[in-house]
Amino acid sequence: MRWLKINSETDIQDLLKKCYAFHDFHLINLKFESGIKRLPDLSIQSFIGDNPDCKLKMLFQTSDNTISIELLFSGVRLFHFVGCQDRYDNEISEAYLGVAGNLFENNNQPFIVWSDNADWANETNIKEAIKNNSVFEEPSASFVIANSLKWRIIDK
Repeated sequence: MRWLKINSETDIQDLLKKCYAFHDFHLINLKFESGIKRLPDLSIQSFIGDNPDCKLKMLFQTSDNTISIELLFSGVRLFHFVGCQDRYDNEISEAYLGVAGNLFENNNQPFIVWSDNADWANETNIKEAIKNNSVFEEPSASFVIANSLKWRIIDK
C-alpha cells in the first residue's frame, strides 16, 4: 500500500480508526537513521535544528497477525523505546497520536507525538520526560516526537 501523510487531525483520527488505536498491537521492528552523511572529503555533515533525513521506521503487528502497519517519522527530535519491563507486557492497549507545541525550550513549533500509552501521553508527562529523563521509571512508555509522519498498511 502507498504511504499516507499525516497532515491534519482528520488524518490522525483516520489512522487511529484503521488500526483501532493500536489495540493489541506489538512493535515488531524499529529502524533509526540519523541522516548524518559522510561527505566526499570524508568529513561528517552534522545538523543543528531540523534534519528531515533523521528518520524512524516502526513496524507494528496485531497479536493475531491480521494487520501490519508501518509508521515512518521524519525530522525525529526525540524517541524513547521501552523494551521489557518487570511488571508490564509489551502489548499496546491504546496508543496516542497527536500534535503538540512548546515541547522544547525556545521552540514553539508543532510536532507529531506518538506514544504506545495513551494514558501516559499528555503534555505534562512529555515535557517532564524531555526535561528530567523521567522515562526511566516504571511503568514507562515508548514515544516519538518528530516533524512529520507517514504510515501504510503492509499487505500480507
